[in-house]
Amino acid sequence: QAFTTVLPSGETSDGTTGGQTQDTTAADGEVFDTQQLTITGDALPPHEGNGDDAAIGMAAPIISGTGFDGTSLTIGPGHGPYMVVFLAHWCPHCNAEIPRLVDWSNSGAVPTGFQVYGIATATDQSLPNYPPQQWLEAKGWPWPAMPDQSNGDRAAGAAAEAFGADGWPYMVLVGADGTVRARASGEISIDD
Repeated sequence: QAFTTVLPSGETSDGTTGGQTQDTTAADGEVFDTQQLTITGDALPPHEGNGDDAAIGMAAPIISGTGFDGTSLTIGPGHGPYMVVFLAHWCPHCNAEIPRLVDWSNSGAVPTGFQVYGIATATDQSLPNYPPQQWLEAKGWPWPAMPDQSNGDRAAGAAAEAFGADGWPYMVLVGADGTVRARASGEISIDD
């Protein structure tokens, strides 16, 4: 599946209209839990867990939107290797994994030049730890983060789908050249 660039007006780069409108945007402390994203590049195949991963060596999609801090955020090549972590606020495995990642950040073991990005996906305001921005702040998330473009309550968002997510947490390591090096879902140890 290939993605077309969706402009803020809702018009796509091929002149048609599409995408979702931005809902519940942040203004004066209001909840910011979904947004219109620009996703460029081909979608990765679904992650199937064990065995060979067909996405290894493929170009990762580039995600552009607004971070929870209100600044523009683009997740893609150009600043060295990076990892994208997809998290659901209600997921017990995400709640267990975030402290490991925070400890990793605080340990000084994160390689120099390696960037980590968080994407809050599968949001549902009726479930625990909502809204995701406050949840990430309370957990001490130290890296840039943004909300995914919602596809409905508890559903994988547009960015998660583009990266082939199959569960939460879901992590994708991307090399400086923009190609996928590894994908994993579920809790993993820092050594792994």
